[in-house]
Amino acid sequence: MIVAPLLLIALAGGYAVLVMSQHQQSPLDALGRWLGSFILLVALTGLVCTAVCALRCRYGGACGAAPRMTCPVLSLPAAPR
Repeated sequence: MIVAPLLLIALAGGYAVLVMSQHQQSPLDALGRWLGSFILLVALTGLVCTAVCALRCRYGGACGAAPRMTCPVLSLPAAPR
């Protein structure tokens, strides 16, 4: 699955933005803190959702299309036929 590594990269990127924003001046530091926090929040939400979906599938849940529809991170649109 390619989603989890991308979310880990986003998590590291959000942290880097958050750390670099501390060294900026007034308007950029607030923007950097906001943007870094937003990226961290989205990445953490995605990782938690992916872990919950994986655990649900592993412990007796249906592993077909149903878990993908309940997880907003994994719910990809169906390919056109």
